[in-house]
This record gives sequence, C-alpha cells and structure tokens, in this order.
Amino acid sequence: MLGNVRDLFHYPVKGLNAQSLDHVQLEPNRGFPFDRVFGYARHDSGFDPNNPKPLPKSRFVVLAHDAVLATLDTRYDPTTGVLTLVNDETNGSFDINSSEGRASAARLVGKHVGLISDKYPTLHASDPHR
Repeated sequence: MLGNVRDLFHYPVKGLNAQSLDHVQLEPNRGFPFDRVFGYARHDSGFDPNNPKPLPKSRFVVLAHDAVLATLDTRYDPTTGVLTLVNDETNGSFDINSSEGRASAARLVGKHVGLISDKYPTLHASDPHR
C-alpha cells in the first residue's frame, strides 16, 4: 500500500493544540518525536512522576474536558525547551525543562481554565514513556 502524507502534526503537550511539522526523523522502536511528551496532570490525578503509568485522559487538563484550551495558541521548541502559550488575554513563554518553568506554565494554564490555585495542574515530562 502506498500513500502520501499531506499534513504532518504532533502534540508536544497532551491536550493542547497540534503543531504542524515540515518533516520528522523517525527512529525504530521510538515514539513519534516530541508527541505528547508533556502533560498537565490534574491536582488529584494520582500521577506519580517517579513511577509513571497510563492514566485516563480525564486525569489531565485536556481539550476534551477543558474546551477553553482551544483558545490558546501553543508552540513548543524542542531545541530550547520553551513552551509559548498565547491568546488575547494570556501570554507566556516558559522553559519547561526547568521545574520553575513547568510550575509557571501550570499556573498560567490553571488560571486560564478557571481553576482555583490549590487545584492547579502540574506539568510533567513523560519521556521516555508515551
């Protein structure tokens, strides 16, 4: 079977919008590069970063449950580790390779979806898990 790829996307942060790609380098036995390598776990998700296990989508802040996320334009640069979140009212760039950058990005998303501060999500890296 032959086919043509017309559009190529990945989702660096689970539940946020897609990013278009011009090309991708695939490697045997590896997931799609930079696809869902980060996720905003809900405060009561039960996610353990030291022992990550698959959890239902409902345990994360995602478009399916938090439609207001669709108003954010997001961009992740894997070279710098910077996640940028922008809309008419929200604007921030965060180095999510650092714990402070992940915490700041989580506060912005928590506020954006209307959560109170003690229910803000936490942003976790999943690599090498998918």
